[in-house]
Order: sequence, then C-alpha cells, then structure tokens
Amino acid sequence: MRALTRVCLVAGAIVGTLALPGLVLSASASGTHVKPTITTTEASFSIPTGSTKVWMIRLWTLPQPSKMVGQVVGSTGTISVDVPATSNCEFQVDVLVGPSGSTKAKQFTWYSGLIQTVPGCGSAHCPTAASIAGSRGPNSSGNTPPTITDLRAEFKIPAGTNQAWMLRLWTLPDPSTLEGQVIGSSGTLKLNVPLTQTCQFQVDVKVAPAGTTSPAAFTWYSGVTATV
Repeated sequence: MRALTRVCLVAGAIVGTLALPGLVLSASASGTHVKPTITTTEASFSIPTGSTKVWMIRLWTLPQPSKMVGQVVGSTGTISVDVPATSNCEFQVDVLVGPSGSTKAKQFTWYSGLIQTVPGCGSAHCPTAASIAGSRGPNSSGNTPPTITDLRAEFKIPAGTNQAWMLRLWTLPDPSTLEGQVIGSSGTLKLNVPLTQTCQFQVDVKVAPAGTTSPAAFTWYSGVTATV
C-alpha cells in the first residue's frame, strides 16, 4: 500500500495534514507495538499504562480512495470511534502518537494499525430522544456542563486553560458501569454513547493540573444525567 496523505479533520484541536504509511509497509516498523481492535460497532485502542504521550486513533473506509469516518485523541485509558455501516464493511484503523501537549498533525507519527473486514458493520445507538436532567454534583454553579446525544457525550474545554481535563460516561441506574473515559488539554473531548437497556447515562467532567494522567488525581468540575 502506498503512503497516504490525507487532510486531518479537527478533533481535539489537531489540525493540518499528515502522511500516513501504508499498513503493509509499516508492519515491520510496528514490531511489538499494541494494535487497535475493531468490531462491528467500534474501533478502539488501549493507551499503554504509564504513557505520557498523546495518542490518536483514526478509522478509514476501504478500498481507496478511502474516507476518514472517525478520529479521537486522548492521553490515557481507551480511545474509540464508531464503526459505521458501509457497503463492504472493510476498514483501516491507524494509531498515531505524539509528544505530550501535541496539537499539530505533523507532531504525530504512525504507531500501529490494521485492515479488517467486519461483516454486519454499523453502530447501534439509543433512540434519538434526549432528555437532559441538568448539572449535578458539587461546585457546578457557573461551570460549563458536558453535552450528550444518542451518539456522543462531549465537553468543550474552556479556551486558554492550562489544565488536564477528563470526560467520563457511566450507565444508569446504579450500580453503574464506566463506558468510556478520555483525557485532553484542548479542543473537545468526545465519547461514544452505546446502546443500553435503559439508555440512561451520567456524564462527568473532571479537571487537574496540566500533565496529570492518573484519574485519581482529578477533581469534579461538572456533569449531567440524561436519557437519550
């Protein structure tokens, strides 16, 4: 596969263009690097424990000319994108890595990836009928809350802040399950909203000093509960 140069769609304030190596040519370069995974509903990558770098996952349709159908940036936990329904269900998943604080596409380099056909592709989501319960938790007055739809939970990081932010998505009612977590320092944090029996969720935003990677070091900032 030839090297690909594609325009980067903005996600987490990553802008510009990025030359991606073809997976066949890069197989030897990936070595023992952890690869992403893909199912009929989600492509995901577990960020290595203890990493201090910024990671990006991208999902492309195949065959070429391909189209980028998802991109997420994070620094800890698991980053994931929805797998859409396509005519052939063939995809390429790329993982890229950059130094801590990276905000430009040229700062990221290819880390690992795969090409796979997933018959029956297409994400399952809750019905579109969002009912947001409003801000919850301590110290929420005046703080920007996250948003949630049947597709995404999102939080737009306030401009000019030099802090680490964490977005978490939980199922409801209790006992709840953590469905997703992403950490970033700029742009918009995003998590996929899965199909559940109740379609009830809690979305929390937490904040910590710049460079923080341990979830335990974050303090609560704002949140919502919702039926989507």
